[in-house]
Amino acid sequence: MRRVTTTPELSEAGDRLVAAFGDFITSLVDYLEKPTNPPTSADVTAASPAAAFPADASNKWLTALEAAKHARRNHITVLKALGSGELHGHQNRRGGRWQVKRNAVDAWIEHSDGAKACGCRDITDRRHRSDNSPNRRA
Repeated sequence: MRRVTTTPELSEAGDRLVAAFGDFITSLVDYLEKPTNPPTSADVTAASPAAAFPADASNKWLTALEAAKHARRNHITVLKALGSGELHGHQNRRGGRWQVKRNAVDAWIEHSDGAKACGCRDITDRRHRSDNSPNRRA
């Protein structure tokens, strides 16, 4: 069996390491044994989810990909639903990126009115004017 010899410097470094580790364990035990004060009603109110998030955080704008993740559907399915009008969404120009409110995605999943869930007012699409429109070209 081979015998390992140590130098005084190595032995001293090991002793310092053991002492430092012992100090760390002692301070950790002291920290864990400190009594904690029970939360007050003000702490509970400040920690409530309603206080942590703004009122409209649950109805933020989502991209089509984020809406697909939220609905747990494929993003192509979401894009088709947006294009057909089944899912209520907004584009800043034709062929542009879709923006969807989270509540509209939830309404689409529940098969209810997405425009009401989005908070949009009822507007008619300019591309689909009635036949008696004054701006109709003959």
